[in-house]
This record gives sequence, C-alpha cells and structure tokens, in this order.
Amino acid sequence: MDTTNPDDKRSKFTLVELLVVIATIALLSALLFPALKTARSAAQAIACAGNLKQLGAANAMYCADNDDWLPWSDTGGKLWDYQLAPYLNYPQSYQEANLKPGFSVFHCPSGESITAVGVPSYRGKGYAYNLNVTVASTMGHPGFRAISVKSPTRLMLIVDGQSYYSVPQAYLEGYTFCNTSNMAFFDSSGCVHSIAYRHHNSVNINFADGHVGYGTRGVYYSAWNGWWVKEDYVDNPSY
Repeated sequence: MDTTNPDDKRSKFTLVELLVVIATIALLSALLFPALKTARSAAQAIACAGNLKQLGAANAMYCADNDDWLPWSDTGGKLWDYQLAPYLNYPQSYQEANLKPGFSVFHCPSGESITAVGVPSYRGKGYAYNLNVTVASTMGHPGFRAISVKSPTRLMLIVDGQSYYSVPQAYLEGYTFCNTSNMAFFDSSGCVHSIAYRHHNSVNINFADGHVGYGTRGVYYSAWNGWWVKEDYVDNPSY
C-alpha cells in the first residue's frame, strides 16, 4: 500500500522554478543596488553637512570668546581643529583622542579613513579651513577678525577636505593634531587640491555666516580674505 502523501510531490520546487527564483532575486538586486547606493551617499552627505554645521557653530563660539578673531595658530599640532576642539566635546590631547573608539565630528562619513598610516579613526579629519582667513607658519600676519569679512554669506570657511599628501588618492582624510607641514587648509596655490568633492562630485561648504551649502567643481576666485565661486564674483567686489 502506497502511504506517500500526494501533497508532498506538489510542495517540491523543480530545478526550473528554483532557477527562476534565483534569477528574479538577482534582477531585483541589480535594480535596487544603485538606488541603495545613491540613498547611502545622500545620507552621508546630509551627515557631513551636519558636521559642518557643528564646526561652524564652534567657530562662532570661538570668535565670541576671542574678541571676534577667527581661530588661528602657527604652532604644529595646535591649528584650527585644536582651537575648536573644546567647543565640540573633543579632547585637546592627542593621547586622549587616541583612546577614543569610532569617529568624531571631524570625520566626513564619505571620507577615506587615514588609519592606514597608523592614526586612530577618531582622529580622522575630513575638513579643511580657509587659509586666507587664518594663519600658517609661512604667512606673516596674525589672522583676521570675523567682522572684517564683508561678504560672509559667500566666503567659504570650512569645506570637505583631504590630506595634502593624499593626491591622487581622492578623499583620503587628514587627522587632528597635525603639524604645519601636513595641515588641512585650502587656498589658491599649493593646497587647492585639498578640496574634496566627495558628494556626487560636489563639496559641502560651511560659509562664514554659519550656513552650510555646497559647491561643484569649477574655478574659484581667491582674495586676501576669502574664496568665492568664480561665477559669483563681480568686478570690484566689496570685501
């Protein structure tokens, strides 16, 4: 007597049916992956803009505490990131920062970690400061006051930045507590390539008035106290 349940035969998949299911899953993955990648990139860009907003707020608080002077230093290890650290719940000690896990507000989510050269991820720095309004060891002025900026809504202050020595390795971050020989600044000459276009070929920017926007690849105009996207530049600007 045959005791086989007839339903058992109907519940089994044939090889053709399995192949159809696998092909369907592969097709859906191929269709969804670009969308998921785009969504992930968009989320990273939003998180990066949030970081820049915090850096801008810290910059404003620093100015308020220092008679309106923008953060500057020509001492290795104590550059703009060091000056803003206390306003960002970030330690002013690299030994203490080395013990921190994960990443900090200085890290751009789309940036390449610099841990490959032995610097802990928490110290990764994906942003660069405008060298024209701060100071480095090669410059003979003591910095600038925020009030001296006549067009703060257009002046690029802090941007997506990459390590000076990372070219042509796009998007490799620098690190906090760096010295003046590997500083994360951008200006019109040697450090122009420090700008990192990480977000859909665009760069996130914190402007001097505190708002955050973005810029595309293009030509920039450099003046003693600022950087401007060239398309926005007009003859004899008041700065």
